[in-house]
Amino acid sequence: GAVLLACVGAAGLPRGTGLFAQPFGNRVTTRAAARWSGAMARPGPAALAVRALARLPAAPGTVTVVVSDRRREGYLVTLFVSTLQGTAGASGAAVYRLPLAEPARSAAVVAAVPGPIRFLPADAAPARIVEDPLAALVELRARVSVERLP
Repeated sequence: GAVLLACVGAAGLPRGTGLFAQPFGNRVTTRAAARWSGAMARPGPAALAVRALARLPAAPGTVTVVVSDRRREGYLVTLFVSTLQGTAGASGAAVYRLPLAEPARSAAVVAAVPGPIRFLPADAAPARIVEDPLAALVELRARVSVERLP
């Protein structure tokens, strides 16, 4: 049993499959591969969290949601920001048990959070993901705002 499991896992190692499959898609594992793939051209989640924290302090009663076109990045940064701002409890409905990818995530946040929501798009593409549907829903303008990060 253990030998078979080891063989199956080892067979998946070179291809990134089997036991070594990446649950959220392929990841770049070397600096050279990251440079060639363009993964280093855009700041990562930590830099985005710093931008969000520097841009807007915590607003009492308002859930801050960072929107990104990179899968999981918006989720991770929203989690970081809410934890560092001390609003993790109030932000729980915007973080847990929701889709990770946009545009489904933003729509699910609006449906799950009954109070004020502040969306912080990482750049122009995620801004359109949030702004376009909100423009059509006039009734949400009183509780949902979009503030672009610099």
